[in-house]
Amino acid sequence: MPSREPTKQQMLQIRKILRVTKAFVDRQMYYPRRHVFLDKVVLGLLSKSLVVAQAVICLVDRSFPEEAFGLSRTLVEIAINLRYIANRSSELRAKRYVHYFAKVKMEWMRRGLKHYTWKESELRKMMPDYKKTAALARKYPDKYSWAKTRKQFKGGVASMAAELDSHERTPDGEAVKWEFDYDWIYFWTSQYVHANVASIDSHAWEPPKSWERFKPFSVLIAPHRGKHTAGLAVFNTGLYLHKVLVLAFRTLGTPYPDELSKPLEQLLTSMSKDEDDREKK
Repeated sequence: MPSREPTKQQMLQIRKILRVTKAFVDRQMYYPRRHVFLDKVVLGLLSKSLVVAQAVICLVDRSFPEEAFGLSRTLVEIAINLRYIANRSSELRAKRYVHYFAKVKMEWMRRGLKHYTWKESELRKMMPDYKKTAALARKYPDKYSWAKTRKQFKGGVASMAAELDSHERTPDGEAVKWEFDYDWIYFWTSQYVHANVASIDSHAWEPPKSWERFKPFSVLIAPHRGKHTAGLAVFNTGLYLHKVLVLAFRTLGTPYPDELSKPLEQLLTSMSKDEDDREKK
């Protein structure tokens, strides 16, 4: 994976890729089937991934590399969710994904009753579909997970990533898992999402060496730190957008066009080659 800043050419490439991909999707004039949850979820996650990707690159452009790297975790999570939904029982899983909104609404109600002087009767009147929402919310034993069931499945991102793939296999014929994506990339980017000590490393003040002038603390990323996260953020953006597109087009039943796949593959190859060349020196 990249350990230095992306080149100007690579930044131009990713910006063009995002523009072209958005324009392509818009030109297709997709019409989700009214009563099919899968169509809405796939297209919704595809749209979200493109907007998040643009936000990541915007942060890199404005010299916020670590914040961009942290935000790239959202792309990892979108890809893992989409893979799990598309893997098997797709319509059932998409329906469960959508109905989770009921759990969120009921959780807002619970927290409102806890922290404000609201009355439950008043909140019920504000929610015309209260009975249906409450019934749907009871399907979810964990308010933080749409996929967790009352059975054995734990339902977290780790569980979704560990599920054997129904479509992709290794050269040895074994079903693929996304454990590396969760164990390494998701965990790594999470350090920059949360306020962990790892996230303030580039902001930490260090005493000067004996020959340096004593300087007070200032809000500034140290010049020798943080830069590599710009390359990582761009690489994650390209890689997980590529994964999302593969999954989305497969689920929609349409081929993944070369005009979208080839530029992403070229960008990822370029960034990987730069890293290989650097290690050889």
